[in-house]
Amino acid sequence: MSLERTYTINLRSEIIKVAPYQRSKKAITGIVAFISRHMKQPDENKIRIGQHLNLNVWKHGIRNPPVRVKVTAVKDDSGIVKVELFGAPKEVKVEEKSKKETKSLEKELEQKLSEKVEPKTVEKIEPKIQEKVTPVVPEEKIEASKAEIKAEEKKIETAEEKKEIKPEPKTEVKEEKKAESEKKVEPKETKPKTDKKAPEEKPKKAPAKKAAPKKKE
Repeated sequence: MSLERTYTINLRSEIIKVAPYQRSKKAITGIVAFISRHMKQPDENKIRIGQHLNLNVWKHGIRNPPVRVKVTAVKDDSGIVKVELFGAPKEVKVEEKSKKETKSLEKELEQKLSEKVEPKTVEKIEPKIQEKVTPVVPEEKIEASKAEIKAEEKKIETAEEKKEIKPEPKTEVKEEKKAESEKKVEPKETKPKTDKKAPEEKPKKAPAKKAAPKKKE
């Protein structure tokens, strides 16, 4: 027989005993001590605190735990006590199937699939694939495609010929113009250059001799 009870635990008296940076830890130990006393389970290792209750105590940090908490405690036949927040959703355990059962189911499925697949279906699929792979092309389309290819080849050849043919340089016209210009321009008479006479050098005058001073009688 499982025993289930609900309690409202006052945590203020436990929190005050400790420094502010250890209050949430002390609140958890206070809950465990309360449940062990009231559910008559002296071994505290068999008391399990639920996830929702733990989050509710720690949601405001280590310094600000709640002052009171409402809790549901359930004791199993083996003596394990599970403590959870009041109104929290219950966890539903899904029964895991054994490995033997899963293997047997896989074998049954493989057998059913192998029975459904017949060799006739494979034979029917093969000719359809061959028909799709080798479509019949009419002769008119083939001839039209050949004609298009030939026309394209002719265009390419004509383009290449145009590139090869380049206009000859107009050298003859330039030569004729030069000849006409030479006829018009007659050579001018050139006068022989006369050497300029060098300026005659004037004879330098000899400096006049000063007269000797007269002697006084």
